[in-house]
Amino acid sequence: MKKETEKIIVTGGAGFIGRHISKALLDKGYDVHIIDILVDEFTGEEVSNDILKKYFSNDFIKNKIHKLNVLDYYNILPIFKNAKAVIHLAAFISSPNSVNEPKKAFETNIQGTINVLEAARNNDCQNIIITSSAAVYGNADGIKHESHTPAPENPYALSKHIKEQLGNLYVELYGMNITSIRYSNVWGPDQHDTGSYAPAIGRFIKQIKDKQPVTICGDGEQTRDFIHVYDVVSLNLQLLENLEKDELRGKVFNVCAGVESKILDLAHLIKNIATEKNYDEATIIHIEPRKEPKRFVGDNSKVKSKLDWEPKMSLEKGIRELF
Repeated sequence: MKKETEKIIVTGGAGFIGRHISKALLDKGYDVHIIDILVDEFTGEEVSNDILKKYFSNDFIKNKIHKLNVLDYYNILPIFKNAKAVIHLAAFISSPNSVNEPKKAFETNIQGTINVLEAARNNDCQNIIITSSAAVYGNADGIKHESHTPAPENPYALSKHIKEQLGNLYVELYGMNITSIRYSNVWGPDQHDTGSYAPAIGRFIKQIKDKQPVTICGDGEQTRDFIHVYDVVSLNLQLLENLEKDELRGKVFNVCAGVESKILDLAHLIKNIATEKNYDEATIIHIEPRKEPKRFVGDNSKVKSKLDWEPKMSLEKGIRELF
């Protein structure tokens, strides 16, 4: 089947990661359909037409973006007709917010995933990528490998782990080609940058551009594994073309850079690049710490061994491109 006739559904395709993946699929010649509620969870505001137009044509926005919730099973069902594959990104995406809204987190991430799986199954669409999260590992320090037992510590993390299990169940019961991928901290152009729980890179850059202090929770010694959205896109495209392989079906993979970065070092890197770009020198301040993992770095050797994929974007290069 030629890509021009292959229909790919991207749930959550109007979000940060989804926009980048959907545009890349369109550039490859796929027939892309997006299912999205078109509301930014971090701000509660509607996704603006301006941001959509940066990625998609007016015709695509009008005809191929379906403003629907994955919880609305009977309305999303017909969109899956003749679909070749699904990239399931639609989710309740904030760990901290899930503690305050567990019901919403579980409904969106668990029932929403069941609806997507059923809509695909009942339309004979066999190929699905389920988006999970490194949050399933919990707060234990150390390098995270897929063989480690998940230890989710909030509704978001638990719901993500259940999504993976649902995918595996549909592989076993119905012979579908489903792979789950656990993202670490994804960042890049047009990432979230507002709200108290906005990701660090986007928030730090916005604070500098707004001439505000860069705020670090706690001492900044906590570490994270930052993976650029372009590397995430390339991984999804390769995975999409290999979902039917036995070594991928029913498996879960870390999608991460495999590089451990201190938040304090990250703040200084962004501050120094901003100064080079003639922004006012930023002040770094420390605010109240919050409950979060002290250390996180992922092991990406498993996915690298199964696919011809390697993360390529360094923090410094990617951050320079954001200024």
